[in-house]
Amino acid sequence: MQKLMLVFGCVLGVVGGAAPSNIKLGPLPFDWTLTIVGALLLLGAYFIRKNTRAGDGESAAAGSLAAAHAAILRAADDVRNLQKDARTDGIESLASRLDAMIKNNIQPVIDAQNLIIEKQGFALYARHTSPWATGERLVYRAWSAATDGHRPEAIASLEESILHFEEAAREWPKY
Repeated sequence: MQKLMLVFGCVLGVVGGAAPSNIKLGPLPFDWTLTIVGALLLLGAYFIRKNTRAGDGESAAAGSLAAAHAAILRAADDVRNLQKDARTDGIESLASRLDAMIKNNIQPVIDAQNLIIEKQGFALYARHTSPWATGERLVYRAWSAATDGHRPEAIASLEESILHFEEAAREWPKY
């Protein structure tokens, strides 16, 4: 709905504003009426978007600082739990569980990246993001290995990721 209003408002604004003032299309004062309608639609789209983003903040909602922090804190333990069954579960099951872990532990941090930078600044952000990114790459590598049917590489990547996730959790600023 927002996008439709935005496009419609832009079209009306451009058409209304681009119409020559000496040409009248019937009784409608084309140039100002459509420009005003377009501007009002753009403002409406802006306020709708602003209200839908009002939930961003410290709650545990997706894309929030709290969700990202919780994901960072639980990542190492979740990898350990996954690793316990990695040698005995079917390789398809391992790949599926890794996919779920990426959605539950990696994606919340990605979704909140701008909020994290805004709250912490680049210096604090870099302290925990560097080890986190290394752990993240290793989980993706484990997933790729599991989907290719290469269990030893998947297990090795998981084992290596734990240290990086633990470091990221330690480096998250205390408020």
